[in-house]
Amino acid sequence: MPHLSCQSKPCGLFLHIAETMLYLVWFLLLMSVRTQLVPLMNGKTRMKRTLWRSIIILLLLLSGVLSVFAAEPRLVKVGAFNYYPAIFQDSDGQIKGFYVDALADLAQRENLRIEYVYGSWNEGLERIRTGEVDLLTSVAYTPERASYMDYTKNRLITVWGELYVLPESPIDGIREVAGKKIAVMKGDYNGQNFIDLARKFDISCQFVELADFEEVFQAIAAKKVDGGIVNSTFGLPKHRQYGLRSTGVVFNPFDIYLTVAKGKNQELLALMDRYLHDWRQQQDSVYGQARRAWSHGSSDTLRVLPAWLKHAIAVFSLLFVAATAFIVLLRQQVRKKTDQVQQREAGLREQSEMIRLLLDSAAEAIYRLDRDGTCTLCNAACLQMLGYEQPEQLLGKNMHKLIHHTKADGKPFPAEECRIFKACTLGEKTHCDNELYWRSDGSSFPVEYWSYPIIQDGQVVGAVVTFLDITERRQFETALRESEERHRSIFENSLSVMLIIDPATQAFVDANHAATAFYGWTREQLQTMRISDINTLSPEQIAESMRLAQQRNLHHFHFKHRLANGTIRDVEVFSSPILTSGRQLLFSIIHDITERKLVEETLTFLMRSGDLHQNGSFFQLLAQYLAEALGMDYVCIDRLESDGLEAQTVAVYNNGVFEDNVRYTLLDTPCGEVVGKTICRFEQGVRHRFPHDQVLQDLQAESYVGTTLWGSDGQPIGLIAAIGRQPLTDQCPAESMLQLVALRAAAELERKNAEDQLLESESRYKNLLEHAPVAVMINQGGRIVLVNRACLKLFGATSKEQLLGKTPYELFHSSCPEAVRARIATMLSQQTAVPVLEETIVRLDGTPVEVEVTAAPFPSKGETGIHVVLSDISERKKAELAHQQIEEQLRHSQRMEAIGTLAGGIAHDFNNILTAIIGYAHISQMGLPPDAPQRAPIQQITEAANRATHLTRDLLLFSRKQTTVRRVIDLHECIIGTKGFLKRIISENIVLETSFCAETIKLYADPQQLDQVLLNLAANARDAMPDGGRITLSSELVRLDTNAATLLGLANAGEYAVIRFADTGKGIDPEDLTRVFDPFFTTKEIGKGTGLGLPIVYGIVTGHGGVIKIASTPGQGTVLTIYLPCAQDAPPAVKPQDTGQPLPRGTETILMAEDSERIRDMISQVLAEFGYQVITAVDGEDAVRLFKQHADQISLLLFDLVMPHLGGHEAYQQIIQIRPDIPVLFTTGYAPQVAEGKLTQEQIEQLLHKPYAIVKLLKAVRSALDAQEKPE
Repeated sequence: MPHLSCQSKPCGLFLHIAETMLYLVWFLLLMSVRTQLVPLMNGKTRMKRTLWRSIIILLLLLSGVLSVFAAEPRLVKVGAFNYYPAIFQDSDGQIKGFYVDALADLAQRENLRIEYVYGSWNEGLERIRTGEVDLLTSVAYTPERASYMDYTKNRLITVWGELYVLPESPIDGIREVAGKKIAVMKGDYNGQNFIDLARKFDISCQFVELADFEEVFQAIAAKKVDGGIVNSTFGLPKHRQYGLRSTGVVFNPFDIYLTVAKGKNQELLALMDRYLHDWRQQQDSVYGQARRAWSHGSSDTLRVLPAWLKHAIAVFSLLFVAATAFIVLLRQQVRKKTDQVQQREAGLREQSEMIRLLLDSAAEAIYRLDRDGTCTLCNAACLQMLGYEQPEQLLGKNMHKLIHHTKADGKPFPAEECRIFKACTLGEKTHCDNELYWRSDGSSFPVEYWSYPIIQDGQVVGAVVTFLDITERRQFETALRESEERHRSIFENSLSVMLIIDPATQAFVDANHAATAFYGWTREQLQTMRISDINTLSPEQIAESMRLAQQRNLHHFHFKHRLANGTIRDVEVFSSPILTSGRQLLFSIIHDITERKLVEETLTFLMRSGDLHQNGSFFQLLAQYLAEALGMDYVCIDRLESDGLEAQTVAVYNNGVFEDNVRYTLLDTPCGEVVGKTICRFEQGVRHRFPHDQVLQDLQAESYVGTTLWGSDGQPIGLIAAIGRQPLTDQCPAESMLQLVALRAAAELERKNAEDQLLESESRYKNLLEHAPVAVMINQGGRIVLVNRACLKLFGATSKEQLLGKTPYELFHSSCPEAVRARIATMLSQQTAVPVLEETIVRLDGTPVEVEVTAAPFPSKGETGIHVVLSDISERKKAELAHQQIEEQLRHSQRMEAIGTLAGGIAHDFNNILTAIIGYAHISQMGLPPDAPQRAPIQQITEAANRATHLTRDLLLFSRKQTTVRRVIDLHECIIGTKGFLKRIISENIVLETSFCAETIKLYADPQQLDQVLLNLAANARDAMPDGGRITLSSELVRLDTNAATLLGLANAGEYAVIRFADTGKGIDPEDLTRVFDPFFTTKEIGKGTGLGLPIVYGIVTGHGGVIKIASTPGQGTVLTIYLPCAQDAPPAVKPQDTGQPLPRGTETILMAEDSERIRDMISQVLAEFGYQVITAVDGEDAVRLFKQHADQISLLLFDLVMPHLGGHEAYQQIIQIRPDIPVLFTTGYAPQVAEGKLTQEQIEQLLHKPYAIVKLLKAVRSALDAQEKPE
């Protein structure tokens, strides 16, 4: 059932009709007047000419009006068939598609009415022969069809044929259709090409002809045929609807056109050609929009409903009635005037009236001037053209001032320069073809005028002026000029190459810009050339082509044309004769089809290489073909690996030689830019853009083009890249060629990947199973069916036959089989893996072995098998036991090291205390009589001091093995209690600072272990600051939520005590930072550390449910942060008591430096009791300062050897620079080794070790002073 779409003219038609009617009314009036005046003008040549001119113009106008009224929409019958989505019959019987939408728009614009005659493709061809249809769509060019059809110059689209099959079909290449049933559409160009292609490859198969492409797909889906041939336009949107897939077999791209019957409907053909050209040039054309809409699966037929038509008809009818009435009234007026004229003629035959009548009936405007330029006569045409109603408005007026006063540029027009004025005064005959006159309303219009002087008695008395309104002529000339310029612009600006050729001389008459850009010669150069200069044919062949082009209205040629740079391009030429200025020329449109030809050759190559994947040479041949076809120096085809970060070449063709495949990284290469893109192109300078790509540098590459190979899942799997030493040109078809072969190459690569992965998977599984470090066995049907080497070794077997066929229960210890049976039953019933379990197996020699067993079910040949993995954990068990023992030994060893360090510091501290106690006790006894009762308590003090010497031995109990005793403690009190020990460990040249938070922090912890943590951290900090520094120990109470606790590695949220231990030491290198908690890891010299300090700290902290974090910057120090959980509902802590009071005594002028206040006070009192004057300093810096103030008074220096800021020996070295002979005595609470390398032998012999007796002190002082007083 044909689908009709009514069309009408655009709205501008109404204005045209209205304007034409107004002109018609005026000219009918004029004709009515002229009809009455014809008898009066016999023998008057000028009047006859004017009359005939008016009649001709009137007839032309009438013919225009009649043509407007007669222009009913022209009926155009279009042959329709099922060619989805271009044109097809929908389920509602309507003809739809993007052809239909585009033709509907064309019909609306050109006053056409389209009627579609639906049938099969063959029926459409027959109907165009018989004349049943005027137009046929989608026609491919063949010589046979060209014998009975004429084609448009511009193509509709380019299509190609494709072979479609069911998804499960094994057909993937053309050779696989041998012996199959293939459906084709009867009379289809694609089907015939495929039949020819099969014959060309000697492939025998059965072809089934069907009515249209829809039936072809229906037959494939119903499995009536093995495959079917359709074109790309139909196959792409339709194959999913029928559940089909493309085999990748594509062939014979060709253009399709609109056609009419041979020699008929040439106006329609030209109209279609013009619209096709415009549609293809404009991306947003109706044709382009419709095609894109239908290509996306949805589009409705474009209908134009001329809603203005009713209004136009109504207005036109009213205008026609009004014009008719106006004409009738005018005729009545004319008849009345005619009667008056006849009466006047009958009564008055004077020449003057005759002239008046003649003037008034003239089409030209006429007026007469006297010598002064005053108007003395004017006719009706003059009044009408100048916009006046009565002659009196002009008579007696100066015409120059009235109508000729201003020039076209707006400047005044002096009368002296006016040629009409000169005719009046000088008697000059004048003609001007273009000047302005001014109307009564102030508007101007162009005129052509003639001025004739009036001479009486030899004197110039005036002039007669005749003028014509040339507005319409000017408009016509402008329109004609614009038309010529428009057509010239179309010719010049067309993107198609256009040439105009003189067939007689074969010379180029003209060429457009596209031609000069394509050929590379200028227009002037082309105009000096002939066809033989660009055509590769012989002169005889060129002459024959020219003859055919002249004989036929349009002819289609394929030539090879030579460009200015010497390259040869394949071109398609459409030529038709044109007549210009009486010359018969050829108008030719040239299309560059080099790329299309190359595509056809590429498709042929792909067809011929269909079976090459079987011997693995497909990719090499493809790389070689692309290199030769594109003229590139290097082509590689790669497979993507490592998530697209690397590539493995599968074929490399370099300068005619195949290279070995390599694996390379895509980073900093142009191939890295290709991945994920349809195309990537670098026209020149590619090696400079990627300077790290060695291949580009070795090749001295300039250009690069590549494309991604996509897998069936839509992911990139590979790439093809072509590299050249020369820059790419615009004519290089590399992009389209790579995209064309990419589909086939991707399919081959995917096939190869699948085969390689299958082989690799099988080999990998066998190797993994056979060489797995753990024992693996497969249990199926209750028997062992497979074992690996590790399994043989585990059970002590020498061959697999010793284990195969056994039940698993035979291999486990007698205590295990029941549990094994239960687990196997559970696993088989629930089809789930069992958790890791520890079991005992029995080797073939009867030896039990502890193993870790994992098992999981898996389907195998319709049954359920069990995959069992056994790991020998005997060594692990031994190692765990040994680890526990070693860990305990390490803990003990670390404690020993900490106590050793602590003992040295405590010895110094105790020695200072004992020195003060013993000294004060001695002072107290010196003033008492022997029988004084106070002597007994003082003696008790002395004995207690002696017992204190055993303190170091008692502290060694800290290193003995003992169980952990945790209790609720106050963190701050614990730190304060340990602070004294820390000071002794870190030595006095390191400042220890503490900073506690305001809150009381309670911990549930072992105080001895917490002390050990602080002692170990202090020892490490001391070793990191050999030249002194600062340690900061601070506390903080924080509350952590679940997220914060998890990020820190803590098990629970809640309140935590934060202990920060920071030093200003040398820090830890980044590479060592992750290993500081490893046992035995140390950066100290041999003998200065065991590497157990921080590991023990880590164990204690984690054992208390906390974590320890470390941060360090080399050269700036280290911060250790400890998180410990707070105790809940803890009792208040007990604060420690502090004891000790000093007693004074002294003698002579002595400078004493001692950092211990007790010792300073006690020694000062002792020396004062013996008559010495004592100046006391708190450290070495203070001593130097005081010596400078009292240098002349001081006789002896008494310095402690080790003090903060500046030690005693260092202070002494500065003082002897001032006074070299000053005597000195040193004291120390440390071991004698502290003085080695610092003091002289004499000073070492005089060194006072704390605690020392008062008597020994007094003798040493006296001895040093006496030695100074003796003469040398």
